[in-house]
Amino acid sequence: MKKLMFLGAGLLLASAITYAQVDTTSTPQRSTPQQSTPQVAPPQPESQNAVDPSTSKIDTKNMIHLEASEVPASLKRTLQGPEYEGWESGMLYKDKSNNHYILQIQNGGKMRTYHFGSDGKPTRN
Repeated sequence: MKKLMFLGAGLLLASAITYAQVDTTSTPQRSTPQQSTPQVAPPQPESQNAVDPSTSKIDTKNMIHLEASEVPASLKRTLQGPEYEGWESGMLYKDKSNNHYILQIQNGGKMRTYHFGSDGKPTRN
């Protein structure tokens, strides 16, 4: 009787080892080519003059930090747009050399950088 029990246990162990070595995670390869899925374009910045901060370093030694009360009227009109919501809590700089403005806003978890000309209109930099 003991021999039968050991034989049964041995067969059970051998089958468990064999099953453990079978790769059940891979999917079978199709022999016919799959149709390509349409490519989705990456999301675009909210504004045409938004700049990725990783590629745009601000040289603050040539800049003057402005408070919301110091912003010229022409730039304030531009900043009323929905893409600049929360600009008052952002960092606004004025370039001493050319009177251009740079605004950095934390928007949706991302830092956005916007450039404006001396007339307060958005520019690409």
